[in-house]
Amino acid sequence: MPQGKTFWIALTLPSFVLIQSQNTKAASHPPQLIQIPDLVTVKAGQLTAPPAWAVMERLLMKAIEDAAPVYLKRFSRPGGTIYGRGDVDDVYEMFFNWPLSYAMGADEKLFHWALQEWNAITRQFTYQHPQIHKEFFANSDWFHISEGNMAFYDFGVADGTLPENLLRAKRFAGFYMNEDADALNYDPKYRIIRSPFTGSKGPDLSADVDAIKYRLDPDYGWSTLYPVVKNLESNWSDSPQRRKQIQELFEKMVMSSDIPVNLAVTGLVTHAFLYTGEEKYKQWVLEYVDAWMDRIRQNQGIIPDNLGPTGKIGENRQGQWWGGFWGWTSRYSIHMIYGALTVAAECAQLVSGDARYLNLLRSQIDMLMSHSITRE
Repeated sequence: MPQGKTFWIALTLPSFVLIQSQNTKAASHPPQLIQIPDLVTVKAGQLTAPPAWAVMERLLMKAIEDAAPVYLKRFSRPGGTIYGRGDVDDVYEMFFNWPLSYAMGADEKLFHWALQEWNAITRQFTYQHPQIHKEFFANSDWFHISEGNMAFYDFGVADGTLPENLLRAKRFAGFYMNEDADALNYDPKYRIIRSPFTGSKGPDLSADVDAIKYRLDPDYGWSTLYPVVKNLESNWSDSPQRRKQIQELFEKMVMSSDIPVNLAVTGLVTHAFLYTGEEKYKQWVLEYVDAWMDRIRQNQGIIPDNLGPTGKIGENRQGQWWGGFWGWTSRYSIHMIYGALTVAAECAQLVSGDARYLNLLRSQIDMLMSHSITRE
């Protein structure tokens, strides 16, 4: 950010507007009022009693405000670190809706407490329970990264003027634009994210036996080795030879693949675009979404759940388009895939203004309904 200037962000429909206030001395100063052509304004001409839902919403906000300090004292130490431990995405979620509550009208203390907790959790899970690297997920899947990022995204909604969060937004997006040599998660030639598990340490292309057991658990069906292994025996890890064989197959078929859930990365890159308005973030989002829309067309209208290292559908599964991590055969297939499709469709439409990107999601809803079965 240029010294002596503050950037203020306004999100309007149908376009994103970046407002720059000239020669401000401190980021804490309020933005100057700037006339925006064609900005729709709504003026209230009559005072009336608020509707019941609005009264209830304010009562809920007041209850949250009253409960927050009790919650903080019970679950966090002075300085913000938490008692106990867990997966860091779940820990971030302990305070994820506080900045959004503030943005909707709750007390400003919720915003400051949320910032304190986010910073404290980030420190704690960098040094004490290492899951964070360079203030971002060292390596995880994009369902869980998305869960953990909710508070960070809403910091921009609550106050888009904090310099450290602007810099973080750019740096985090850079992990998926190959701007960090330690995090080459994206292959621009084939327009793929190189693994279902990525982060600030780059793509994870390997897996230990315990992780493989968990991810091939038939009760959840996170992934499969089908059709190479059609019926995996339950005791496959007992034999060193078989264990090595399955591990190599898993790393090739599952870990070295792109999956639809990775489309949620568009939320992170769009976040950087909303902070900066820089064209490169917009172009990355559209490039990646366009690539997946192309693959839907190539696969007779169904989004494939696995791509190989050169972007080919089913490349490491003998051409089979299903069976990938959190794909069509998994326990939560629709929840995982359609959640990411929703994020990507909305982000692409937001940065481009082109409603055709909503077809990314709409096409798959239509496809699913066309294959539905009606029972009495």
